[in-house]
Amino acid sequence: MPIRSMTGFAQVKGQVNAGLAFSLALKSVNHRFLDLHFRLPSGVDALEMKLRRLLKEKMARGHVEVTLSMEYAGNNGVALNRQLVGSYVQAFRAAADEFGVGGEPDLNVVL
Repeated sequence: MPIRSMTGFAQVKGQVNAGLAFSLALKSVNHRFLDLHFRLPSGVDALEMKLRRLLKEKMARGHVEVTLSMEYAGNNGVALNRQLVGSYVQAFRAAADEFGVGGEPDLNVVL
């Protein structure tokens, strides 16, 4: 069903899984041509192209702003990779020995 009015606002909130929630807002005002603007988080470039194609199919004119925000819940995104940190510490110590530089690795720098 094509959109009949150029002025409007819609917002939907949802949850993708236990650790990821999103909010999608569309705002449209009168404009002579179709003018699409997207505010999306990094890493979802493919989604922009799909949304752009969908909106072009449904709308002929108007200034449309699409805003997507994503919220990661809990500590699901952070975990200590002991093997990787150990490899960095060993590489730091080997480089210090090879080049005659003293000191111990700083955990703030390693992470």
